[in-house]
Formats: sequence, structure tokens, C-alpha cells
Amino acid sequence: MLVIHPGCCGLDVPAAPLTACRRRVRDDGQSTTELVDGGTTSRALIACHAWLHEQPCPVVAMERTGVSWKPVSHVWSETVEVWVAHSHDVRQRLGTKTDERDATWMAERLAPGLIQLSVVPPPAMRA
Repeated sequence: MLVIHPGCCGLDVPAAPLTACRRRVRDDGQSTTELVDGGTTSRALIACHAWLHEQPCPVVAMERTGVSWKPVSHVWSETVEVWVAHSHDVRQRLGTKTDERDATWMAERLAPGLIQLSVVPPPAMRA
């Protein structure tokens, strides 16, 4: 399958614990994933952002559910392309749902470009 984003991240952002899955595709075609759990406070988001920059990860995708995507978008949008995805593109259909599986699923869908962006107002309108 064609890989559009060789370095990307999927986020599962429920109310408090954030789960991030960083996915990297090497030159030989093999992919690796790493998971990290964090919080949604400013300090925790900055720490997770630093983890993302250890290896280049310019694109991040998360599901738009309620208002939980807003803190991540506000803190990371200056340096990372934050994709707020429509739920029908990233929601898992089968199996037992966990935060780790949801984050991994989003990263796997983002790498080949199988996610459509949800409509997000520009920063001036969100404030």
C-alpha cells in the first residue's frame, strides 16, 4: 500500500488520559509503532509533543469527539499538522476497543491517507 505519511501519529483523546501511537515506516518498507500514555494538561501535552519530535512526526490524527481535541490542537498546531478526523473514518468496527488499539488504528489509517479531515474553524473563530 502506498504510504503518504511515513512518520505519523494517531491519538486517542478521551477525557483525561491521552494515548499516542507513533508510526514510522523505514526505507525498507517495515513499519514500527511506539505507544505512550500521557495527560491532557499543558505540561503533559508538551512532554508528549517532545516525544513526538524525538523522531520526525509531522502529522497527527485524532477523532473529533466533543471538545477533547481542542487542547491538543491549541498546544501542537504551531509545530505539528494536527488532523481532526471525522469519526466514520477512524472509528474501529470490530473487536474490543482500548485506547492503545484506537491510537494504533488511527496511525495505520493516517499513513496511507485514508482519513478525511473534519471541519475545524480557524483559530480566530475558536477563541
